Amino acid sequence: MRRSDVRPSAPCRVPLMAISASLPSAVPMVSRGSARGQTSTFTGLDEAAERAVAFVDAGADAIGLNFYPGSKRFITYDDAASIVREVSAYVKTVAVMVQPTINDIAEALDATEVDGVQVYEPKFEVPAFDFKKLLYYSVRVKEAGEVKSASRLGADLIFLDAYRKDAFGGTGHLSNWDEILKSEVDLSTRFVLSGGLTDQNVCDAIRLLKPYGVDTASGVEETPRRKDRDKIKKFITDAKQCM
Repeated sequence: MRRSDVRPSAPCRVPLMAISASLPSAVPMVSRGSARGQTSTFTGLDEAAERAVAFVDAGADAIGLNFYPGSKRFITYDDAASIVREVSAYVKTVAVMVQPTINDIAEALDATEVDGVQVYEPKFEVPAFDFKKLLYYSVRVKEAGEVKSASRLGADLIFLDAYRKDAFGGTGHLSNWDEILKSEVDLSTRFVLSGGLTDQNVCDAIRLLKPYGVDTASGVEETPRRKDRDKIKKFITDAKQCM
């Protein structure tokens, strides 16, 4: 994708519901699309391409590639490109970026050919540009008003993550379920719940909040840079059953 291909978007985007999950180096995500017409996703992939294939085998609908240098799950463009080549025929691949500029995103898309981008606190107005790719917006929820504001954004999917100062996803802390409920926003169409989800609490989260999808990173890890195949499989299986 050339920088010249980044153009002002139309006033309204049509949500694309192919994926629902949370994305940073390799993390699993599941959405209603995967079970009864919704989807599952892994984000936060920072392992070799063969490890990514294991996520696909487990039932992931998408894979998130973390390009935030401040993350312990950071992955290089070269490694990401090799993963994309291996799995792009089977799952969506998404770049996870923190406070990116338009040029940052264009560079990532050029280097890796991912299907979309997930942004935390972008340095541009979300509805203002059309990257000709899926656009996901992440909110670190502190209060209900942030969920309401996010619901008006022209993003394809919106991720509701835990708030921790100077941390952008992958903290292992739960997002603020009370404030999310207080917002009274219908999460079932394009909201993905992330933050501290494991196979032990994912069904509770789905039943209580009824999101379009769920996402996890630390919840399926042996260590911050290595995913556990058994945990991945169990998370996806449990989430799909509860969707």
